[in-house]
Amino acid sequence: MKYKSMRIFGVIALVVFLLCGRSWAQTATGRVIGTVSDQQGAVIPGASVSVIDAETGRTESATTNKDGYFDVSALPIGTYKVSVKHEGFSNVVTQEQKLEINNALRFDIKLNVGETSQVVTVNADVTGVETVNPTVGGSVVGAAIANLPLNGRNVLQLAQLQPGVTESNPDAGGGGFSVSGGRTDAVTYLLDGGLNTNLLRNSVVFNPNPDSVAEFRILSSNYTAEYGRNGGGIISVVTKSGTRDLHGSVYDFLRNDALDANSFFTKRAGLPKDALKRNQYGATLGGPLLLPGIARSRDRNFFFVSYQGQRQVQSVAQTNIPTFTPAEAKGDFSKSNAGGPDPSVAAFLQAHPEYAAGPATINPAKIDPVAAAYFASKLIPTSSTGILNSSAGSTDNRNELSIKLDFQPRDSDKITVSLGGNRVDQLLPFGDGSANVPGYDDTTKQHQYFANIAYLKIFSPAVLNDFRFTVQRSYALNDTAVQSLPGPNKLGIQIHPDITYGPSSVYFDNGLALGFNLNGPTTLPDTTWSYSDNFTWSKGRNNWKFGAGFSAFQDNLRYSYAANADYQFGDNGRPNSIGNQFADFLLGNAANFEQGPSAPNNIRTKATYLFGQDELRVNNHLTLTVGLRYEYNSPKTDTLGRTDGIIPGLQSTRFPAAPKGLVFPGDKGAPTGLYFPDKRTSRRASDLPGVRGRERRQAFVAAQESSSMC
Repeated sequence: MKYKSMRIFGVIALVVFLLCGRSWAQTATGRVIGTVSDQQGAVIPGASVSVIDAETGRTESATTNKDGYFDVSALPIGTYKVSVKHEGFSNVVTQEQKLEINNALRFDIKLNVGETSQVVTVNADVTGVETVNPTVGGSVVGAAIANLPLNGRNVLQLAQLQPGVTESNPDAGGGGFSVSGGRTDAVTYLLDGGLNTNLLRNSVVFNPNPDSVAEFRILSSNYTAEYGRNGGGIISVVTKSGTRDLHGSVYDFLRNDALDANSFFTKRAGLPKDALKRNQYGATLGGPLLLPGIARSRDRNFFFVSYQGQRQVQSVAQTNIPTFTPAEAKGDFSKSNAGGPDPSVAAFLQAHPEYAAGPATINPAKIDPVAAAYFASKLIPTSSTGILNSSAGSTDNRNELSIKLDFQPRDSDKITVSLGGNRVDQLLPFGDGSANVPGYDDTTKQHQYFANIAYLKIFSPAVLNDFRFTVQRSYALNDTAVQSLPGPNKLGIQIHPDITYGPSSVYFDNGLALGFNLNGPTTLPDTTWSYSDNFTWSKGRNNWKFGAGFSAFQDNLRYSYAANADYQFGDNGRPNSIGNQFADFLLGNAANFEQGPSAPNNIRTKATYLFGQDELRVNNHLTLTVGLRYEYNSPKTDTLGRTDGIIPGLQSTRFPAAPKGLVFPGDKGAPTGLYFPDKRTSRRASDLPGVRGRERRQAFVAAQESSSMC
């Protein structure tokens, strides 16, 4: 019998998977369940139940089974009331109750004997604690989202109101917080049920503003089988929908430095007070969507539109930065030590008189041509005191638009379309933190787009299917340097960078730093397509759910770390240092030189899953949820094979000059991606191609360990 049941389960799961082809999703809806009984507690089968959305008037119908139980699934979040009718009893309408994401709102309703023409409004027994879904989590709803102060109006900051959610660990990367002790890059983000996670960095893609968010829920542990991929928490956000009545809002949040006092250190440096002028303004509008020629359009079709803009100007100060005096820029260190000669420079010139033009003065003719070019191009500012205080302005301008459309062409069909986009343009002074002198402003552009289409087909109150297609894209062009500044070759530096973006960076141990971000102009275009299909079937005491999903991710990153090169100057006890790092710079005596290549890639990866679960209602006080999930995430591969791995003892034939043990796609026994694909729950070492015996296990383990660090 068990074998037969497993075969049936496997066939059903396979059929669902084949039908949806490629899919990925989790639900962003809720359920209304309950029982109907008479005043003596006897259950009433065959009662007509209507679940009514108080805001839109939409109604879903069900009939109580032999146990007096009803279950209406896949309901959008909102406020609901339940109407119950049965021959020989008065009609009952309950008070309105709030339905939250992924929750089951339970009404236990008692009917009084009477005429069906009588309507009684009752406060039905409503369970305030989730008694059906075993997933542990918490919700943040409209009042908190609307009323709590949010710096920057980032609604996800409210996640820290939930138990087990802590601030971000900067060493973990990814998102903005940790859920139940998990890594910050192990959080899955959902928006209106669609995947909203960047699959390379596991960060959120499109983060809508608070005025467009109806609710978000944090699932922290004990997930049902429909959830997968990441184990560090799930953030499910649902945006607002339109209602039968036209409504909207207009707002402008202003933050200004007009009433601020100057800070102590900025005032001491003789700089004006830090300026921060921020306007976050926007509007929302929602209501019925009137479509010509479609009956009951006002009651079936709705829209909600939200726009938010931001204009921000902020000053950034750099104080007490050591730099060259005008005399030192020409090689004169005769007054660099408390008004007297620098002893280190004097000792060096005494030992090497060929560089001297005086006791502590370098002969201008001996100054390195590259150092002279930096000063001639005004890339290094000077100060009469040797200390530089400066202030520069940054800008952060944003435009965000989100649209949600709800259609119900027939009672059995519901279509929801969610669209969103955000564009960010930033001007970042001082090379995005890489420099601390003026002249190295960077510009950054970030674009995030999200589209989700959900189609709910209701075959009967007990049988329904939810199909979803999601596409999301994020694009970033980071650290775009001022192109008018000379590159390394124009400054006389004899290197051949893959990409040129201004002068090579120069860093001094005493704190002076100039140049643009070492990451260089980085392009980050990521696109993810996701499909999903969930099939729900309620029968008797069972609530079956089957689903399957597929997502395809591509990233065409172009990363250029130190492609323009950087130099470091400092004594640090080096035998060949003059002892004064500014003098070292003038003579071209660098402590360290670093240069890297431009590193483009074309990452591709796919994820597939299928699941089945049964929610067995043993009685009104006990529900068992049993599920099984299979998930496969393909190794990240590069379309041109630009990955590597480690298999001890193997020599690469693709690149024979590579160190022994370093292998690449195309080498015998090497994976085509970051690691060997494994579609089973376990893998024998003997399955690994290219090696034999004990080497197989060692090689496989080494390759897996190597991939885990990538």
